[in-house]
Amino acid sequence: MHLEIEKTVKAPLKVVFDWWTELRPEDANLVKPLKNRRIVKKEGGVILAEDFVKILGRSMKYSVKVTLKPPDVWIAEYSGRVADAVSTYRLIETPDGTKIFYTSEIKPKGMFTRLVSPFIKGLVRRVFEKEMNDYNQALEE
Repeated sequence: MHLEIEKTVKAPLKVVFDWWTELRPEDANLVKPLKNRRIVKKEGGVILAEDFVKILGRSMKYSVKVTLKPPDVWIAEYSGRVADAVSTYRLIETPDGTKIFYTSEIKPKGMFTRLVSPFIKGLVRRVFEKEMNDYNQALEE
């Protein structure tokens, strides 16, 4: 499943990059469906974390590896029991702030998940857009 989302946040590129890539446990207070985040390791340009989410009433755990490519790109790789995903974030400074270009390739695991994934793509997109809106709103405040 392929997703693309584009958002503009009213903040300079460096501020957006730093905000989005400073992963912290408190992020679970900002966005849904994230219920808990545990930072495993931060070293150099790589952050390892465990995210616990709840989507459609299902609790899931994902191992996350975020590779930073300052000043304007980061890649998040997710691995979980239900799906794997690779998400790329690219930033471009504009007169209105900073555009975030988000792309994700999600690979469902298991027969049931593969069967229903075409039907829930819209829901997954709405969840990801809501998460981006929540992050950006917190940043702008």
